[in-house]
Amino acid sequence: MSSTIPTRAEIPESDKWDLTPLFTDVSKWQEDFAWLQRTYPKLQEWKGKVGESAQTLAAVLEFEKSLEVKMERVHHYASLQLAGDST
Repeated sequence: MSSTIPTRAEIPESDKWDLTPLFTDVSKWQEDFAWLQRTYPKLQEWKGKVGESAQTLAAVLEFEKSLEVKMERVHHYASLQLAGDST
């Protein structure tokens, strides 16, 4: 029995997490990360407008949801990549 921990490269692909449901490759992750960096600051544009109308509220909630969905995917992908390779 070996007492050394195998490196990530030594682990069979079948024993690694399949992150393709989140992003098919790193470039897709980078695209969403860049989108978040460009889009998140626009949240300030809604400040003080939420109560103007039902339509405005719906638009704000839709905008926030689009940010939330992308942030979760970007975060999970990066976290799992890091956790999967800490050698």
